[in-house]
Amino acid sequence: PDTGRMHFFGYSFVDPGITYYVAEPDGSISHTTRIALDQAVMIHDFAITDRDALFWLGPVLFGPDPDALYPQVPFHWDPDGPARVGVMPLGGTGDQIRWVDVDPFFVFHGLNARRDGDDVVAHVHRLPETFGRRGDLVASHLTEWRIGTGGQQLTFAEQRVSELPMDLPTHDRRHTGRGSRHGWCV
Repeated sequence: PDTGRMHFFGYSFVDPGITYYVAEPDGSISHTTRIALDQAVMIHDFAITDRDALFWLGPVLFGPDPDALYPQVPFHWDPDGPARVGVMPLGGTGDQIRWVDVDPFFVFHGLNARRDGDDVVAHVHRLPETFGRRGDLVASHLTEWRIGTGGQQLTFAEQRVSELPMDLPTHDRRHTGRGSRHGWCV
């Protein structure tokens, strides 16, 4: 909100990776960097703080699964695939990202993220799986992630915030990347 910049990303399944962009208020692209990935995963969302870009990879891999509920869908749940969360400096380069491996999950949507000292705190709508044998309508729950960035290795802790299944969050955009007191979900 202080800069008017827009942060966004794209991903590729042919050459696995994420491309992170920064656009200035006039629409010009001022920064682009690539984050190489080992496997082609489906990535639906990410979050920013006032200092960080936060990416999450759940094990939804490209390629159909003939045993899935919807075998025609071009990606599938693979519990042995990558499940990790990465933090890089806002406006940083792909070689600056730091990853932490986590238990398999999927997040379609994040609510918001913020810094708390050395920790990145994100509120996301976590699913135990999706696009697997149970289909894509698995309940998601608002969950708080706390990623410790102060040491050599990132640390990760999560806590479910609500027992109500919900998703499709939004927050007051004046608080993007900062602490927000309220969020709205479906």
